[in-house]
Amino acid sequence: PSLKDGMSVEEEALKRRKTCRFIEEAGRVLKLPRVAVSTAMVFFHRFYAKHSFQDHDRFEVAVACIVLAAKTEESPKKLTTVIDECHKLKVRGMQAGEEFIKLKERILLLERVILHTIGFELSIDHPYKFLVEQIQKMIHKRQLDMAQYAMNFANDSMQTSLCLQFEPQKIATATVYLAGQFSKVRPIDGKDW
Repeated sequence: PSLKDGMSVEEEALKRRKTCRFIEEAGRVLKLPRVAVSTAMVFFHRFYAKHSFQDHDRFEVAVACIVLAAKTEESPKKLTTVIDECHKLKVRGMQAGEEFIKLKERILLLERVILHTIGFELSIDHPYKFLVEQIQKMIHKRQLDMAQYAMNFANDSMQTSLCLQFEPQKIATATVYLAGQFSKVRPIDGKDW
């Protein structure tokens, strides 16, 4: 939708990456588990697969995605806490006045819009569990290094729209492949990747 509104592919990808970094940082500040942060990113990507960046403030959408993902992954946070911490990250401080109340109302509305946009599909499979299963099948002294590389690649993939294009199992397989190439670990059978 953003492309139809005149946004370039590069600009859309940059907005997705920057906003996912914001979601990542907000998750760290809010002490959310990794799976909740990743779920928020998937919700964000799904939302903007059907809506234009020009139609909705990406910061507000990100906050609503964080709120929804925290609930979905059983790590709920108070709405006011999420808004306050996210706004601090964005502008370094906010007065609890009329502006805050209006923002809170917009976030609650966006949460409902996101739910409708993603068809109330709240169960998200992430590549992490498949990645761990694949790494555990490998017996190698550098297995831990390779696992860390694969996890880093999986985390990086969340900042892109790959979660909309491929199943988590395929993303996990690709991250294990890249980790093997990067760490110079050969498959158990000794063949090339």
